[in-house]
Amino acid sequence: MASSDNQFDDSASFGAADQPLFDEPTTKKPLGVLAFALQAALLVTGLFWLTHLATDAVLNTFDETGSADWNVAYDRTQLTQSMALLFCGVSAVLLIWWTTWAYRNLDAAAKASENPKQVLLSWFIPIINLLIPARVLEELSVGAAPEDHPRRLPRLVWYFWVAGPVTLFVRFGILLLEPLVFPSGNLSTVFTVVGWITSLLIATACLTGIIVIRKTTILAETW
Repeated sequence: MASSDNQFDDSASFGAADQPLFDEPTTKKPLGVLAFALQAALLVTGLFWLTHLATDAVLNTFDETGSADWNVAYDRTQLTQSMALLFCGVSAVLLIWWTTWAYRNLDAAAKASENPKQVLLSWFIPIINLLIPARVLEELSVGAAPEDHPRRLPRLVWYFWVAGPVTLFVRFGILLLEPLVFPSGNLSTVFTVVGWITSLLIATACLTGIIVIRKTTILAETW
């Protein structure tokens, strides 16, 4: 009878020991490969925007629209812009993926100030997605609440990332409104300058973002 009781107790303790495996809220995600892919995408994106800036500058050296040189320069400008926008999309997907995994790791270490699911959703909510990711990047860069160890570079990088697309939309707006409001083409110079600013902002965000991603990934190994 005693042996059967001991057997029952052993099985109960075995079940209790296994229980935390199923109750564990978050498992640590490996960030190395994902961070490498994100940094590579940011590097390519930044280089394409700088190349687009250069080709756009060359395009504006030709005065005669329709000339052979102008057509070649225009085609190159369109190609570099298309590739830059394509890699912007790739970088955005990888950034959201990397941020989600990194923040889950921070949450698993009981250092996160927000719910990881809410942080993921914040990327897709207008207005909110302009504010929350900046705090998340800053929090990840220190592995704690940003109020305890403020870091300016992550927020600065995020502001560059936000400002780049904003100026890009402004440029497209100028392109659409110019024939209607300014048929004489008075906004052509503004259109060109805004395009150059867009390229510089996004390229700067990408290249400085590589620094933030690299340092944060290294820090995440200590959580």
